[in-house]
Amino acid sequence: MRWQGWGGSFMHVIEISTPEETRRCLGRIIVGAPHPADEPFDVDIVFTLQRGATTEEHGKHVTRATEALIVDTPFPFQGEVNPTRWSAGVNITWRGRLLTHTYRSQALFPTIHAWQACVYHPEDQPLALQQGEDILDLDWRACLPRTARTQVRQAPDGLINLAQPYSVILSAEHSQGQRAGIPLAGYLATTITSPSDREVVLLFRGSGSAAVGSTA
Repeated sequence: MRWQGWGGSFMHVIEISTPEETRRCLGRIIVGAPHPADEPFDVDIVFTLQRGATTEEHGKHVTRATEALIVDTPFPFQGEVNPTRWSAGVNITWRGRLLTHTYRSQALFPTIHAWQACVYHPEDQPLALQQGEDILDLDWRACLPRTARTQVRQAPDGLINLAQPYSVILSAEHSQGQRAGIPLAGYLATTITSPSDREVVLLFRGSGSAAVGSTA
């Protein structure tokens, strides 16, 4: 929640990230009326939504308002997992003065949400990638018919909020082998398309000793 005050009209922004509420809207802008309340004001709001590779823009215009306004973002969560962020440019005209504020939301689905993953026994099912080999071109099921999973994707069902990080959790499926002391190895692969260079942070967590390797 953010407050912005000017002594006359003021603006308050509420971000929404719980799945039930976001199916109605992703956020809410409250514009408070100035005091005394008989002084009218105009409000222009431009909402912009970045969802995956697409951008939407919607406008809202109110003239000679004398009471507080509550304006919901015009785009709800539609059930599809995609990196999402919205912004709002708000112009309030009061007493001939232009009051401007820009707001940018937090990222929804902020982490990598689609992976290819496999776990295998390196002695029974050897799989070694050569340096520079593209892991995404592998026939995963042909190499590892017993354990390969071609896609691991984040699903909106069961989320507490749309801003929580996504984790690929392999321990539940392979905990029995781990407890039996079976040496397991695995690969994760994904494709990231970015318009510019970005820093990427991968967090790995495991029980006991583990080694993590990568191919370039």
